[in-house]
Amino acid sequence: MDSQQQVPNNGPLLNGSVWTLVVMSLVFLALRLWCKYLSHRGLWWDDHILIISWVVMLVSSSMISNSVALGFGMHAPDIIAKNHGPQVLPEIAFRGAIQGMLLVLGNVWSKTSFAVTLLRITDGKLKALVWVIIITMNVFMIVGGLLNFAQCTPAEKVWKPDTPGTCWSPGVYVGFSIFAGAYSALMDIGLAMLPWAVILKLQMKTKEKIGVAVAMSMGVFAAITSILKCTYIVTLEGNDFLYEGVHLLIWSTAETATTIIAASIPVLRVLFLEMRSSNGRYYEHSSANGTKKPRQGRTGNNTVTVTATGRPRTTQFSKDDDSDRSILHGTGIGKITKTDEVRIHFHDRSDAESEGIELDTMASRADP
Repeated sequence: MDSQQQVPNNGPLLNGSVWTLVVMSLVFLALRLWCKYLSHRGLWWDDHILIISWVVMLVSSSMISNSVALGFGMHAPDIIAKNHGPQVLPEIAFRGAIQGMLLVLGNVWSKTSFAVTLLRITDGKLKALVWVIIITMNVFMIVGGLLNFAQCTPAEKVWKPDTPGTCWSPGVYVGFSIFAGAYSALMDIGLAMLPWAVILKLQMKTKEKIGVAVAMSMGVFAAITSILKCTYIVTLEGNDFLYEGVHLLIWSTAETATTIIAASIPVLRVLFLEMRSSNGRYYEHSSANGTKKPRQGRTGNNTVTVTATGRPRTTQFSKDDDSDRSILHGTGIGKITKTDEVRIHFHDRSDAESEGIELDTMASRADP
């Protein structure tokens, strides 16, 4: 029993990490969808793609947990001892090939979701650039995932090495995978920087521009996870991938989860600003006389008094309790004048409202 407890096993670390990432990304995705519901907007293509990418990550994580149950995360001899024979190794390898493809799809589709969001706020050359990023990123990453199966003839030799056939040099698949991962990281940085080119042209206050741009630039964190993932791709060439490959799966899952979170933050920022703005407009009762007073913002009435001839006699801003006097301004003493009053109520829009409206217009407007 003591010897079994001392067997090196990265499986629990892998399980705990991937499911923590799945839950965290689900929370942000659910809040994103809830925000859309509260604002009475339907889901658009970027929402659907993001949901699909999360479902793919969920499926891959479930398969990873199943592989861990079979022994993935342990050294090959320990896996053989645990399962009383080497027959389980091809099964783990086959599941690993499927997991790898699912992780690639989850990664690229989560990034595609944010790129599709950018298509709605860009035009001209910038929109064409976004399309180039979407197409090339999907081609390189999906081809990289398929190469895992194409590197051997027949493909079965990938998970059953004893099968008669031929395989490319392992360096071909590993090298292209690193290239695809690095390209993905570069595109993450590009997608994070693109909103700045759009936002700087908007008629907004500087702090509002920075707030919106930063919220839409969270993809840089996805780029960081992609770079870290690339550093572990070389373990595919190792002789002990069943034990050392744990970190590659963790960072691959983290790349998808981080992208989902980053793509959700701009929408959640709108919800936060709307909540803050709404709280600022609440009225509290005065302890002195029980009247309501606004907590912030400028309110008042614009009273326009018009004589019977239709010409405006007075135009002024006044408080509610000054409205009677404003009506009498300009009328002669002792004369009776028929007047029509038009009263316009107004209040200033807060900075929070302005920021939320600008971001909502950029990132969440419906497709015409």
